Amino acid sequence: MTLRLALTLTLILSFAGILLAEKDSKKGAQGPAQFFDDGAFRKTQTDRGRALQAKGRLVDVRELAKQLERGSARLSLPEAAASASPHSLRDIYRECSQSVFSIAEVRLCDGCGKIHVTPYGTGFAITADGVLLTSRHLITELDASSQLIASNPGGNTYPVVEVLASSERDDAAVIRIDGSGFKPLPLSPENFTGTRVAVISNPRGHLYSLSEGIVTRLFTQFSTRHMLISAEYATGSSGAPVIDASGNVVGMVALTSALNDQMILRGCIPSQSL
Repeated sequence: MTLRLALTLTLILSFAGILLAEKDSKKGAQGPAQFFDDGAFRKTQTDRGRALQAKGRLVDVRELAKQLERGSARLSLPEAAASASPHSLRDIYRECSQSVFSIAEVRLCDGCGKIHVTPYGTGFAITADGVLLTSRHLITELDASSQLIASNPGGNTYPVVEVLASSERDDAAVIRIDGSGFKPLPLSPENFTGTRVAVISNPRGHLYSLSEGIVTRLFTQFSTRHMLISAEYATGSSGAPVIDASGNVVGMVALTSALNDQMILRGCIPSQSL
């Protein structure tokens, strides 16, 4: 009797485990993997970046730099989402991370003669047909012979082919990648001091990191709007979206600065300036 009961319980638990595994598998197919494979992503990004370079599909930074003088672009953007209840951080990451890109530099190394592909910054889709927002300095700080690619979390990699508009004052650039079928993130002007926000970015190769915080300050300086947040980020996060609890972009990561070695100020571009 005891053996039969134990066997029955074992079979029930095993069957339940199969159902849970199938359920988790289906969830995984709809969103990012629970553990991000940095090594696999970097290999895929490098291999595909080199392949695009070999096919002559990449555009030199010197050509992109010439387009930085474009001050505006006419785009059809999605409307900001209204949510009756705030999304969880897990839901925000699952729903928004596929719209975030790792921007990488592709360059010929003078020392070894090989093509190097180096994660360099972050960007995010604002239209389905390949228009991204990112930081202007990601273009201006590179050698003229370097090239740029953008990869999504699945490793799909696209050449950066054009600058549609940029603002030196706001350190923002609207770029186009050679791809389509993306999920755009909507922009919203509803950013107020105290608004809860999340950042999905690529700080120093720690790809697709999530941090949370609040908008700590909104202010103007010499007629330029600024936003400070408490969510953490670092080098490599430039151009990342600052996302509210409804999944709307309320700003873009710009820089960090130390205040008398006592406090780190995390500066962003508010959505009103994007």
